Amino acid sequence: MKSSEERELIELSFRYRIKPHSKDAPLFRYLKKFKPTERKKMILKALRAVYLIDALNEDDKLDLVDMEKVVEHLSEVFLDGDLEINGQGISVSMSVDIVD
Repeated sequence: MKSSEERELIELSFRYRIKPHSKDAPLFRYLKKFKPTERKKMILKALRAVYLIDALNEDDKLDLVDMEKVVEHLSEVFLDGDLEINGQGISVSMSVDIVD
């Protein structure tokens, strides 16, 4: 039997409207081409790539082993660089190549 904590859901709703000529308009037009379910997956993947490390550093419910597993997965999926686990949390170094 699951505890009440295991049955809890964390919900986050996101709604954003932009002007058609704003700097984010091309991104929104691109995302709108996808079905809502796929679009949500894409947005969650992007959020993980950018904010998961900060979230892990602030989450006192995760122990270092859990954090290392998530970080290993994150590095395989999103980063072309080195990840380092230290006593203060996680630091990331990443290289970006621009190809014409």
